[in-house]
Amino acid sequence: MSLELATSSFLEGYRIVSAAGPDRSPRPIVTKLLELEELSTPFAFEGAAMAWTVLDHREGHRSLASLVESAGEAWTPFVDLGHGCGLARIGSTPSGGDLVLDGYGFQLGLAAGISGMGRESPTPRSERGRGRALWFITGGEAGACAAAFGRASHPSELWRGLGTACAFAGDPLDNASRLPELAGVYGGDLRAGIQDAADLWSSLGGSVPGRTLKVLEEAGV
Repeated sequence: MSLELATSSFLEGYRIVSAAGPDRSPRPIVTKLLELEELSTPFAFEGAAMAWTVLDHREGHRSLASLVESAGEAWTPFVDLGHGCGLARIGSTPSGGDLVLDGYGFQLGLAAGISGMGRESPTPRSERGRGRALWFITGGEAGACAAAFGRASHPSELWRGLGTACAFAGDPLDNASRLPELAGVYGGDLRAGIQDAADLWSSLGGSVPGRTLKVLEEAGV
């Protein structure tokens, strides 16, 4: 199940950075991340950036930029997402671009679960991350996500985030074909999120995975 692969890869990235100790050097860490299986690496970079952010906070460092410099520009979006996760984990006020806010919302969403969907995020943009989180929490159950989104203040952002998670991380229950009908008036946001996922994969320079292409087709993008 690809959601399990995404989760385990995220945790592996977190572990690689944590195991490096306080004198961690970015180059060997990036080498280890890039040695992972191609479909695992983006999630591992997120986990690595989250760990780096948490450790910087504990140790009083500000060194995340060195990870970005060593990894290269293509991995910046995933480092930003992981950085946002880390900021939420340490309880810091989110600051940075859209993907940092997305990662921040993702971590908040994981912590709050389905019952917390009615709570407000710091900014509407953070809601996109919470939409991604709910896809993981429910194991890709589209109906449960739609019901939870009905209680939220910014459903358009939630649906966009869900679309990204489904297309980027996987559709284990084959629910993609149900999503447009469930999204209703937010169908455009859903499709934009699915396209975001395809664009992210394309930005890495390789081919778009078959699982993403399948979601694109089944959701009519």
